[in-house]
Amino acid sequence: MRRSKSPHSNTAVLILAAGESKRLGQSKLSLVLDGETLLRRSLKLAQALHPYRIFITLGAGAEQHWSSIAAHGSAMPLPERIDVLDHASGMAASIRAGARLAALDQSIARMIVLLVDQWRLELAHLRALLAGSDQYPKQIIASRYQPRPTEVEVQGSPAVFPRARFADLAELQGDRGARELLRIGNEVCAIACGPPGDIDSMADWEQAIAASAHTAPR
Repeated sequence: MRRSKSPHSNTAVLILAAGESKRLGQSKLSLVLDGETLLRRSLKLAQALHPYRIFITLGAGAEQHWSSIAAHGSAMPLPERIDVLDHASGMAASIRAGARLAALDQSIARMIVLLVDQWRLELAHLRALLAGSDQYPKQIIASRYQPRPTEVEVQGSPAVFPRARFADLAELQGDRGARELLRIGNEVCAIACGPPGDIDSMADWEQAIAASAHTAPR
């Protein structure tokens, strides 16, 4: 009997996990929250979407992080590993590598980009982004949020990029990622979500631990 085709079978997920976490002082990927590392949590979210392909970029501490991924291989199919040799140049290096690989597969119509340190991210929001992409397949579908009380509302990751924008992703430079592509007016639709919980400093991490403990079931 033929299996029904996944609704996201034309979708790739790109997990950005190559950074050095210089501001934090230690790898974000190995931080443990609610009993699992941020890296494993990101992989579980990606797998739950049932995409056609999952890519993960690795750079700093690549072998250590890949070993931790492989340790769970029996419970979760391994993602496709992309080693980013120039990862120290900024986030754009990882996005370039992922976009160029995705572009080689003609069956990939879109790619959703995830950041490992967004610990508040929920599966429902990722599905909402993909639903938005279903409705507007030629546009970028970004997340709209106010990351911190003192900052203005912005568009950012996670975001879904149609195949037509892979070439733009493949030419990005620096440490700002795809921020310029995500500006409203640049064929971008934005879907609101709560603060994603980016972890850039030890203070951010301490807040994440405190918030997790406060919301944990008693």
